Amino acid sequence: MNNIKYIIEAIVILVIFGVSSVQAETFTIYCGKPNYYKWNENETKWQKQKNPIYREMTIQINFEQLRSRVKYQGKWYSWAFSTIEKEIVTWKYHQKFGYNFNLSKNELIEKKGELFFKYTNCRSIL
Repeated sequence: MNNIKYIIEAIVILVIFGVSSVQAETFTIYCGKPNYYKWNENETKWQKQKNPIYREMTIQINFEQLRSRVKYQGKWYSWAFSTIEKEIVTWKYHQKFGYNFNLSKNELIEKKGELFFKYTNCRSIL
């Protein structure tokens, strides 16, 4: 009986160590509310929001494991495979729902079907 207790304690310690090491490799960015929007993917100009849309967004990027995720309305969504090309991190949850984060400009573009939101006030947080 005691052996099982020690084995369970060892597993818990390993899980806690594994979770903390993954967290240390993760870059967290807070983007606040979107500044611009547009209705399709082509060359349509971005429009400034007249009435703010309260879609505060936080994202996490793990560069070592090439995965990213988003926190929306207080809920973290699952990790998704990311690609990095020309300083832009891209990940999708579905063909119609995806994200592009520009590392050099600190801008996030969120795709929700045909609607796109651009966040220009992103900053890293600890």
